[in-house]
Amino acid sequence: MQTANKVARYILSYCSKRGSPITNLQLQKILYYVQGKYIFLTGRLLFKDSFFAWRYGPVVPSVYFEYNRYIADPIEIDEDVDLGLTEDVLIEVNKTINEKLGDPSSKLVSDSHSELPWKETTKEGKRIGLEISNRLLFQQFEK
Repeated sequence: MQTANKVARYILSYCSKRGSPITNLQLQKILYYVQGKYIFLTGRLLFKDSFFAWRYGPVVPSVYFEYNRYIADPIEIDEDVDLGLTEDVLIEVNKTINEKLGDPSSKLVSDSHSELPWKETTKEGKRIGLEISNRLLFQQFEK
């Protein structure tokens, strides 16, 4: 199993190498959808780190704090990161990154807010900042 920080470095490097570096906000949402794609494909988590319901959607705090110094600027990383995934799974993960890379941040936030993990975690006036349970991620993304 990977760490969220390693998967984040992979996403950042993948986007940078394609000439489309992303912001920390975009990274958080793409990381969420990559985790979802992996759950869909394998029935398992790609990384163990939890998402939390923050104001602009699901966030892995350790990843956020690693890159928050960039504020809203694109983050460029030129690093080869091996996630150790089979080629078939990696192709699907890359497709997810490519699909979400084309979405503006506002759409990524809106989409993540419209899904079960966010809605269930923040329903009935619950405070922002609560952990999003893996059970909800599996309910959203499993086959």
